[in-house]
Amino acid sequence: MTKIFDGPDWRSGHLAVVLTADEDDSSAGNNVLTVVIHPSQNRNVVTSALTHYSLTRLYEEVAGVPYLFDAASAPSMTTAFGLLLK
Repeated sequence: MTKIFDGPDWRSGHLAVVLTADEDDSSAGNNVLTVVIHPSQNRNVVTSALTHYSLTRLYEEVAGVPYLFDAASAPSMTTAFGLLLK
């Protein structure tokens, strides 16, 4: 991570790191840890329900491509994290 944080894309704010730890316990209320690391984020904890489709939607919003399947109606991670796309 040190190399990433020292890089020009990170320092300019053009890079975010997404870390997901999905240890499915097969329960209906399974929670998945997802951390979005970006220079604009400072101890921002999101408690709204997000899904795997929300993560797909985030990637599609960043790439500027059409939404796939249920990502179109998934809650936006950019809204949840207050991220602004340029």
